Amino acid sequence: MISTMKKITLSSPLLAAAAALALCLTAPDARAQSAQSAKPPETATPAFTLPVPDDIKPAGKPKSLKWAFSFLPIAFQRNPVLDFTVITEMTDEGRALPPPSFDKPVYFMSYSNGQHDQGDAYGGKNSVTFEQAQKLFLAALASAGYRPADATHPATQLLIFTWGAHNRVDISDGDGGDGSVSGDDSDGGDGGGGGSGKQGQYGVDSSNYSNIIVRARLVGGDRFAEELAQALTDQALAGRGNTPLNAFERFRTRDSLTSSLVDQVFDDCYYVAISSYDFHALAGPAHKKILLWRTKMSTAAQGVSLAQTIPGLLENGSWYFGRDMSGPEIVTKRIMRKATVEIGEATVQEYITGTADEPGKNPKQ
Repeated sequence: MISTMKKITLSSPLLAAAAALALCLTAPDARAQSAQSAKPPETATPAFTLPVPDDIKPAGKPKSLKWAFSFLPIAFQRNPVLDFTVITEMTDEGRALPPPSFDKPVYFMSYSNGQHDQGDAYGGKNSVTFEQAQKLFLAALASAGYRPADATHPATQLLIFTWGAHNRVDISDGDGGDGSVSGDDSDGGDGGGGGSGKQGQYGVDSSNYSNIIVRARLVGGDRFAEELAQALTDQALAGRGNTPLNAFERFRTRDSLTSSLVDQVFDDCYYVAISSYDFHALAGPAHKKILLWRTKMSTAAQGVSLAQTIPGLLENGSWYFGRDMSGPEIVTKRIMRKATVEIGEATVQEYITGTADEPGKNPKQ
């Protein structure tokens, strides 16, 4: 059962197809794995056992804080300021649909693929279950014009959720290896890797190249990842005298957005991803899988927990659900550490409004 409404169920073949799609989303390269052959992961569960909150308001396009600076590291700030990166990528089928509307909502079935972490793990498990976060998902979706289907409102889309940490892979020898790119900021550093590297440190070799490109797709989308891959290739060729030197640095510094995206790609991050598929096509006899859109939200993991960042990821990403974007956008907001998923209890404090600064107030840092 997908929701508390009766008569809304997924057949076993459709459930398997949904789980396979969810598994593909978290595979090292989603395009390289076939959803036809994927088996449903044990962690995948039907979503939403709660009703939509009554006090939901339409989502607005988020605005970044104009002035947000602190001398304290994020870990020591009471209510730190974070950069939330959002990218929605749509297919031609998705672009043919009207944009979501709060007054004329899209009705959906949903499926949670649970938490999926990638890369090296540091400092123990940092877990959030769907039961703990489902109120956040419901509120974010409803504010963007997406509501769970019921007996009088049939589903037109199938939404699949996943979230977790996407961490770096340690470079064993520290020098980048043959044909790699390795650099640092002007103020020095340890070159990254191992979970202790300073943000802005770049090192690539065969042991972590795939990890970096997958995270680039997560953070900035397919086009950004392809551009980064080309810059890394050009840099490797430069070492053999085939192209001008500093190809990677030219790419990284071409504009402030690219610089911020590269910094996030070369560091650990938390993410939430929502994929939308054509429900009628998937529910048909052929179980045809037609992707409509995919929204990916991410933020740097330093100094905060997954539970503390999920409210901000969903709040600042909700307006972009189902909306075509020309590229990734970064929203700078202050999070309230108390606005977090309560580990151990299936409740959420200050959902959806948890990251917004209250008018006339300046939260202590």
